[in-house]
Amino acid sequence: MTSFGSIGDLESGINPTSTGGSGAQDSFDDDSTRRGSNDHTSDKKNLSSNLVVPLRTSQNTSPCEHCGENITRRFGSLSSNHFSPFGTKNGVLRILATIVNLGLITTLLVLVSHLRYDSIPTRDVQSILATWGSRGVQGWPTSIQAKRSADFNSAGIEPIPCHSHNDYERQIPLYDALNVGCTSIEADIWLQGDDLLIGHTESSLDPSRTLKSLYLDPLTSIIGDRNPDLDLNDGEDHSGSLKGVFTANSTTSLTLLVDVKTDSTATLPVLMKQLSPLRKQGLLTHFDGSRTIQGPITVVATGNTNFDAIYYAKDRFVFFDAPLDHQWREENPADAKLYNKDNSYYASVSFEKAIGKPSFRGDLSDEQITKINEQVQGAHTRGLKVRYWDTPAGEKTWAQLWKEGVDVLNVDDLKRAKGLLGRQS
Repeated sequence: MTSFGSIGDLESGINPTSTGGSGAQDSFDDDSTRRGSNDHTSDKKNLSSNLVVPLRTSQNTSPCEHCGENITRRFGSLSSNHFSPFGTKNGVLRILATIVNLGLITTLLVLVSHLRYDSIPTRDVQSILATWGSRGVQGWPTSIQAKRSADFNSAGIEPIPCHSHNDYERQIPLYDALNVGCTSIEADIWLQGDDLLIGHTESSLDPSRTLKSLYLDPLTSIIGDRNPDLDLNDGEDHSGSLKGVFTANSTTSLTLLVDVKTDSTATLPVLMKQLSPLRKQGLLTHFDGSRTIQGPITVVATGNTNFDAIYYAKDRFVFFDAPLDHQWREENPADAKLYNKDNSYYASVSFEKAIGKPSFRGDLSDEQITKINEQVQGAHTRGLKVRYWDTPAGEKTWAQLWKEGVDVLNVDDLKRAKGLLGRQS
């Protein structure tokens, strides 16, 4: 058994394990009293500096006249195996050998994982999801992922009319939405220097997360792979002849909703410049002055976007997100006639602002449904697609909106949206 005492205990002839009488502390006090107050003060100072050490007690412990011998015998060699944290020198060697072996095993596992990564078939969106972040930073494309985007294959994925709200916040931007068949994706852009960064707030921006790296470059590669017989870099405009992202429906255009967070006057020219190569290749839906020609990607600008910058563009390949609450009968301002399919694509509004909240169970009142019908009718008359943002998350509300003619559901939960819209289609 091991107990704790002090060297002072041994010098004063007191057994620190004694349980009789008033205890060890009483013994110290009585001894100090017998020696006088001066000795008492001196003893207190000595006691405060005594080192508390573990003592191994046994019947063989000698009385105080042999204390020095016992101390030397029991504590003189602190380097002995009795006090080694590893037990023995051989134990230390065994631990070092274990550490070395673990290091070798870890190295082998890393090498094997790299070999496995290169051996996974790449012509499947599932392989991209499975290997995301195996090399590089988790959460956004590295050069490896950028290369793999050219091998994307959406075979077996049915496109569904869902809008991936704040898509850039998903674990795998773009690919998570494509994997469930979403035909609309949202990206918030901020002008920083001469580049467009992606993020919900300015404090969340990272130079690695750009419009080009997260969306434009991967989409260009995907569409290039979907059209192997065409050289997108041959300088030709392939408008009207390109297959879209989804194999199941090659005519479906993927909508990229760009939410402009910074000043429109400064941001839109940079956006147009970054989109220009895609426009020249024929990847973007555009208005040629007389008609709208659909491309594999349709870019829609919202947020701080100035409508005049879209309306007066000589080559219009970015479309406007028109105000849905301006499209219905009871509120039809003079500018409503400006919004049509040649300059706008969506007509959107906050659901709560325009319609109100559904019931606790997700039901919409007759008055709310009437208002939705009128807004949908007004937008469809102008050739615009209806989208409500801040849509309630309940499937019952989603089903009602879909039934009343809303063209795309603004969602955060992609799997639930796929479950509902997959059943509706």
